[in-house]
Amino acid sequence: MIDGEILDFLDSYKPDIVGITNNYTFGVKDAVEIAKLVKHFGNPVVILGGANATMDHERLIKLPWFDYVARGEGEDLFVEFVKGFIDGGVEDILGLTTKNKINPPRTCLVDLSKLPIPRRDEIPFDLYSKYSKYPMCPKQRPTATISSSRGCPFRCTFCSTQAVWGNNWRGMSVERMLKEVSYLHSLRVREVYFYDDQLLRDKLRIEEFCLKSIEYFSDMTYSTPGTSPMLMSEELLELMSLAGFYRLCFSVDVGTVKVAKLVKKPVKLEKVRGLVKKANTLGMWTWGTFVMGFPQETKEDIKEMITYASSLGFDFVNFFMLQLHKGSEIYNNLIRSGVIKDDLHGSNSMDYPLCPSEHLSQQELIALHKEAEKTFYKQVARRVFSSSFIKELWPKINTWTKFKYGVKLLWNLIKMKI
Repeated sequence: MIDGEILDFLDSYKPDIVGITNNYTFGVKDAVEIAKLVKHFGNPVVILGGANATMDHERLIKLPWFDYVARGEGEDLFVEFVKGFIDGGVEDILGLTTKNKINPPRTCLVDLSKLPIPRRDEIPFDLYSKYSKYPMCPKQRPTATISSSRGCPFRCTFCSTQAVWGNNWRGMSVERMLKEVSYLHSLRVREVYFYDDQLLRDKLRIEEFCLKSIEYFSDMTYSTPGTSPMLMSEELLELMSLAGFYRLCFSVDVGTVKVAKLVKKPVKLEKVRGLVKKANTLGMWTWGTFVMGFPQETKEDIKEMITYASSLGFDFVNFFMLQLHKGSEIYNNLIRSGVIKDDLHGSNSMDYPLCPSEHLSQQELIALHKEAEKTFYKQVARRVFSSSFIKELWPKINTWTKFKYGVKLLWNLIKMKI
């Protein structure tokens, strides 16, 4: 939404409390700008939450536009906050940071299945489609999201998930997942985007979900923003494809065994090759993500990663610059060594390096990023003009619906590059 539309909404709704969520370091600027708009409108109470807010609450609470910061999981906290606001007392709520004090943390929710299903019947799904700039468009609309689990069992040094959610992965039961899908289906939602860090962590859970979805929701499609290749198998890919998963993002992140060890990324590089080939054969659209700019990474490491990523057969690849998530091991190490200052708010590091690595300047990293994209799309062009391309592409476009989606994906990618 643009500023005028936000102000129009505030004018019509006249809220007493406004909650703002920010999960990423580079999103702080947007959260602050929205809070300024809210405060200038009518001075309602503003409470900030999310992963970044949890990690940076002591700094954020000092800004004049935030009255409170919610740390950790917010479902129970926010209910208590609203009740306390009505009754005149919120200062002692666990997990809340106020202008005057930092309250003790809340205990993480143990059973996510007990969470009520979020009410969606008044959500204007068409507006989400209108404002979304995400190139990987959904196959069906309306589309909704489900977060069926929290946490991650891995300890990658560039990720702050453990610092936010704790060390344990927690997942909803299959029954609870199906209830939410059923509710969304009743609202005519036909695609679900699973917003989990590790949807596949519990193999039996995802297998049971797929089997039940095949039985009860044959007209639904699914996708997910990132899955660990360590948790995948070719057999699971087959089942997911039958259940309606049509696009998978493989969070590979690295391209050499050396860098994988340095950043504690659990991945078997040759296993990825087989998984991508299998997913392509099943007609899934495949998308890989890779990261460059790790502190100890050399030019040769990055070039090897580029070659590896371009050889896997992905339909799409994102080469991200290292994002410095507050609370991650890399972030903390760079602060301690004086390479960066603890003031990266509003800096978007997706395509631009926020600091040099030990071996490469920022300009060298930018040049390598351009080289990575050029190399990948040259490889895609060679595949397109190869004699086997139609055979490879056919499972993805062998129905009219699949063909239309393929055209839409391609057009979105062209628009993004233009």
